[in-house]
Amino acid sequence: MYGVTSTCASVAAVVLVVANYEYGVPLPYPAPTMATLAAIGCFVFPGLAERSYNKWVTRIDDNIPNMLSDVASSVRSGFNIIRAMEIAADSDYGPLTEQLRMDKIQLSWGRTFEQVMENQVRRVDSQLAKRTFSSLAQASESGGNIEDVLDAIQRHTTDRHQIQKETRNALRPYISTVY
Repeated sequence: MYGVTSTCASVAAVVLVVANYEYGVPLPYPAPTMATLAAIGCFVFPGLAERSYNKWVTRIDDNIPNMLSDVASSVRSGFNIIRAMEIAADSDYGPLTEQLRMDKIQLSWGRTFEQVMENQVRRVDSQLAKRTFSSLAQASESGGNIEDVLDAIQRHTTDRHQIQKETRNALRPYISTVY
């Protein structure tokens, strides 16, 4: 991302300076000021977009353990994993709910559970989502006593997510000190 924004900033600054000096295009502020503002704009807007995306992914990661717990409970009560995921799509897991609804629609179109989970991994680009949904696909494909597998996936996901949160919180003071 930073290579693109650096290129954008450089090109915007050069275009403004050339437009002002070579072609006499009137600018509301002096050319160096406009070039600086353009460069700042090229860094700010992509940064805001990336921050928004990261918050979205974090909110999904925060809800994955809860969703897995509900899916495991549904499977323990007698539903198959596909029906358990469809039931989970009707619950509220923040932005994860929309992704689960997309999965529910794809399942109604006749796609296999494994294909739907692969699509989920592509849509939600986080390590936790990749591990979780890939594991769910493998568990569904292998069959057998899926309740125990789901419980193990849920425990592993919860522990991993908790460790990530603790690490992020432990590093936060050091990151703010650097900036």
